[in-house]
Parts: sequence; structure tokens; C-alpha cells
Amino acid sequence: MKVVPIEKNLPHVTSEMQCRNCFKSWVAVYPEKTKALECPGCNEMVNSYGVAVYVNKCKACGREFTVTPHPDDLSQWKNCLSDDCSSYDEKRLVEVKDIESDKGD
Repeated sequence: MKVVPIEKNLPHVTSEMQCRNCFKSWVAVYPEKTKALECPGCNEMVNSYGVAVYVNKCKACGREFTVTPHPDDLSQWKNCLSDDCSSYDEKRLVEVKDIESDKGD
């Protein structure tokens, strides 16, 4: 494990963590914008709630993104689908699908 001076990553968050995969508990200190942390118990990438996440780099814009929970079928997650990325597709948004399905009721 590499030790990094805390000043390099200000502002930062300190939180008690517990991995939902192996139940390892630890105190994490990480930059505010961190999307995933590596569990020191099982090396699984987890979010700030200890839930396993899939970390990938968008093929369209190069931005790193996460999917929670970790999906079984990774072929669906090649792009970030951010609204300012060329991979954006409003038909893939759950909120839009839910709103459209509610209109018929």
C-alpha cells in the first residue's frame, strides 16, 4: 500500500467502511470525488456504502464511471451514458422509462 500525503487530495472524506462482500471493516480517507475504493479484505471495488461496483472507462469520452451494483452482463456498460457524452441515449434512462410507462395508466 502506498501512503499519499493528505494535502494532495483535499478536500477529503473520512468514513467508517464495511465491505458488503467480505464484511471487512476499516476507516477510509479519500478525495471527495472518489467513486470507488478497494476493500483491503477482498480487493473488491466498492462504493462509499461498501457495495460492489463496476469501474470502467467510457469508450466514447474517456471518462471513468461506475455501475452499482456490479452487473452480471458487462456488455451493456461500454459507455458512461452521461448527458454530455456522445454515448448518451435517453431510452436507457430508468427514470424516463418509468415516466413513459406511467403515462399509459
